Amino acid sequence: MTQSDMIIDTVAGQVEEALQALASSSKGSTAPSTAYAGQLWLDDTTANAWVLNFFDGADWISLGTLDDSANSFLLKHEVGGLEFDASGVVDGDFVVGTGTGTMGLQSGANARAKMGLGSMASQAADNVAITGGAVSGITDLSMADGGTGASSFTDGAFLVGSGSSALTALPVLADGHIYVSDGVGDPVDMNAFSTSTGFLRHEHGGLEINAGGVVDGDFVVGTGTGAMGLESGATVRTTMGVGSTDTPAFAGVNLGDDNLSNYKEGTWTPTLIGLAVNGTHTYSVQVGRYTRIGNRCFIDAAIQLTAWDGSATGQVGLSGLPFTVLNSTNYLATMAVAFGGINLNTGYGVLGAMATTNTTRIDFVECGDNVAAGPILVAAMSNSSMVRLSGSYEI
Repeated sequence: MTQSDMIIDTVAGQVEEALQALASSSKGSTAPSTAYAGQLWLDDTTANAWVLNFFDGADWISLGTLDDSANSFLLKHEVGGLEFDASGVVDGDFVVGTGTGTMGLQSGANARAKMGLGSMASQAADNVAITGGAVSGITDLSMADGGTGASSFTDGAFLVGSGSSALTALPVLADGHIYVSDGVGDPVDMNAFSTSTGFLRHEHGGLEINAGGVVDGDFVVGTGTGAMGLESGATVRTTMGVGSTDTPAFAGVNLGDDNLSNYKEGTWTPTLIGLAVNGTHTYSVQVGRYTRIGNRCFIDAAIQLTAWDGSATGQVGLSGLPFTVLNSTNYLATMAVAFGGINLNTGYGVLGAMATTNTTRIDFVECGDNVAAGPILVAAMSNSSMVRLSGSYEI
């Protein structure tokens, strides 16, 4: 067995080499192949952004980033920690959240903006004292800075300008009063409303009206001396003397020797019938209109058949007049008629129509040269019969 000499210099060199080897194994682009709990490793893969890692006995944990060119270190955050670059901090900066899990520096002005306090340059706390919900410890502002008189301002009063150097508080008004300008001096007190929850008053010929309950269709109507009110359309008609229903009724318009007592217009449904057996016919056109003026009814009718019911019997008539014909012996009102698809007998060329007394019906007849008029019977009708009729009759 050979025994080596114990040389101090040799031992020191070997220890230094071992330390250098250990240090080199803790810096590089890959983690040390053999690591022990508590060991540090500096990952220098990215220039100027070396990552410092810590071995917990099972895994490497990143602690932060080292910038070797700037000699700065940025601590990394994990599980709720904060990552914060404080390299540019200056006097008066605030730490403010700048994103998810990151913090940054902002000046006082920017921090106030984030807090919704505006961006004024400075605010000395000893200039303002808040006691019992009121602001105290400040002096009145000059007129140029916003006016004076705040300390003597009465609750519910109004401020008005009093020249170029002051404001004046007008007294609190009585219930229902308002201030209005007279165009010259200070506003004047006017009793404009009955109460603060009432209605507008009238003065010097104006109108007093309570419009609080106005609804669609209301009218403004006089309700007394110097006062107005609201009335519905039906009530207004009664006030005007034209009835209270949806169809106004007139007592009569005096025209001297004659009175106009009725006017009405509308529609009616002209219907072809057999006077013995009506029958049920089919139409493509079946319209009628009328206008009543006094005791006279003016009518128009248009009929076009698509099918005539062969069960009908007797003379052909037109029923459905809007008003009953005057009940008077030998009264017959004739109509102007255009027709087609109706077979007149030999010797007849004209279709006549007469309103029959005390009925709501017109009866059809055929007329010719030097022959007696005769009734139009149902045999003359066809599936294409057409009638256009205009005229008037007395009611």
